[in-house]
Order: sequence, then C-alpha cells, then structure tokens
Amino acid sequence: MHVFKQGDVGFAVRASCSLPGVFLPPSLGGQEFLDGGLVSPIPVQAARAEGYDLVVAVDVGGADPGNDRERGSGVYQLLLRSFEIMGEALRRQEGARADILVRPDVSRISSTDFSARRTLVEAGFMAGQRLAPVILERWQRSVR
Repeated sequence: MHVFKQGDVGFAVRASCSLPGVFLPPSLGGQEFLDGGLVSPIPVQAARAEGYDLVVAVDVGGADPGNDRERGSGVYQLLLRSFEIMGEALRRQEGARADILVRPDVSRISSTDFSARRTLVEAGFMAGQRLAPVILERWQRSVR
C-alpha cells in the first residue's frame, strides 16, 4: 500500500484506476502502482495513520448486479465470485473501523458502466445528505 502525499495528482489518479488486465499500471522508480482498493477498499487505516480523529468512510463496493443465472457457473464466474467474496470481507473489516460509514445505493449499477457517472454521483450525494446531521454532530463533539 502506498499513500500519495505529494507529486503528480494525475499519476495518483491513474494509479488508482489501474486494475490488472483492464488498465495498465503506471510506474515510478521501477515500481508499478495499482488501484489501492485491491488491498484496502476503504482506507480507514491510512486515514488513522495520518492522525485523523474522525474518519468518515464511503463504501461503494459490492457485487455487480445480476442474478445467478446471468453469472453462470464456469471457472471464470467462480473466480470472479471469489474476488467478490474477498473484497466484501475486506470492506466489512475496514468499514467497521470507520467512525461513520456512508454506503450509497450503487447496487443496480455495474462497476464497468462508465456512462452511469451522474447516477453514481447522485447516489453518493443522497447518502451523504442522509448522514450529514450525524457527521456534523460527531465532528462537533470531536473538536471540543
């Protein structure tokens, strides 16, 4: 895991979008960088390491929509489901360490549907608005 604290923002964003077999990872100093979500999908521990007392985390993960019949039962589907199970376990573990966990409803949107940006942003906004009073109250308690 690497937390970018300085340098080229574009490089960091590109690294964050890099998934094996999908987008080529950028390299720096002989090291390749992949999406941090592969090892830390909700980086609560990284935020705590930076010294933050109140951590509001956002979980946008989950299984891609589709029923079992659409997923099939071959080796490829089994491998994908295995990754979903591992990712869910990581998200559950890390999300439990957050002070507040925001979970936008993205269950109907495939992770590969790049045309759904507006819908995803709206879902995040609505989830944040629902929890805004809780976030404000916890923040006010933490600064006293």
